[in-house]
Amino acid sequence: MSDINKLNGDYEVNYVLQVHLGDAIWSQTLIKELSNGKPIIWGTESQFVEGLQRAYPDVFWIDVKALNPDYQHFKIDCIIGGVRVIPIGHSNAIMKVPYKEVMKAKYDMYSMDWKTWKDTMYKRDFGRERRLYEELGLEYGEKYNLINNRFRSDESGVVDIKLENNYKNIQMKNIKGYSLFDWSYVVENATEIHTVGSSINYILELLELKTDVIHLYKRLPDENHYHNYDYILKRHKYIFH
Repeated sequence: MSDINKLNGDYEVNYVLQVHLGDAIWSQTLIKELSNGKPIIWGTESQFVEGLQRAYPDVFWIDVKALNPDYQHFKIDCIIGGVRVIPIGHSNAIMKVPYKEVMKAKYDMYSMDWKTWKDTMYKRDFGRERRLYEELGLEYGEKYNLINNRFRSDESGVVDIKLENNYKNIQMKNIKGYSLFDWSYVVENATEIHTVGSSINYILELLELKTDVIHLYKRLPDENHYHNYDYILKRHKYIFH
């Protein structure tokens, strides 16, 4: 473990500098190891707070806008006013590696094996998952395509995914009262999964799936490749489109 994790001095709480949903899922094992048993405050985008709080109840999730904005500028692990700032949001810059290694770099900063990210599973609300399944009009045992064609935190990125089969199409979207984690049962039981690279990739890697293959699509026009995250996709077979 890096010496940077030996900050056992006079601080009361950990503040994690990393706001995006996928990064939050990816970094759970890392932050729990670094926390030294002290409380964790994690600033994230407001639309993710409720879902993350249910999925990881041991962390105090808060709208990042409610936190001291000065923390956003720190690119060193340090203690400020009794708060330890853990700057994994700047991992690739701190480690001086290409952006394509940004996920791996969060763990490399602290000499941890990035493959341990899967050691921490989110808490599932099975009742809520089943309610969503039924609200989507699905019948148990029914064959369907699960389609996720949106990316970016505000879902402003959209990829055109056209399918030619006879299965029902279930389009992932924001539904009031449900988070990405509550789609887990729908994800597990899909006959085919077609998704652009997004936070769902981390959910897919943590779940057992009914389908044998996941169809993955580029985040056009933002990226015309998969280099920023393809190395973490280990659990299932992926077809890259």
